[in-house]
Amino acid sequence: MTIQNQLLASRYRILKNIGSGAFGVTFLAEDENIPTQPKCVVKQLQPLVKDPNHFAQAKKLFEKEAATLAKVGTHNQIPYLKDYFEEKVDFYLVQDFIDGPP
Repeated sequence: MTIQNQLLASRYRILKNIGSGAFGVTFLAEDENIPTQPKCVVKQLQPLVKDPNHFAQAKKLFEKEAATLAKVGTHNQIPYLKDYFEEKVDFYLVQDFIDGPP
């Protein structure tokens, strides 16, 4: 399923898929709430199993990861956490976009 050009959280316009792995997909996006529409990275974390018990556990882990990233704050080796949210049973992390090789 592609979400290119979709607007997430009424803010992040998905431009293109830039990667995928075992736990989700990573997209390049623009933040439409900021006048200059800076690029950012949106990570869609997808629980492997959609049953309610697994979903609750995945949500706790997601919130813990977001809290950990927020505590790190700014670090030259880790993109800054700009936002995180849940939408349509998927979890999203939004981080600064750093142009260059992975």
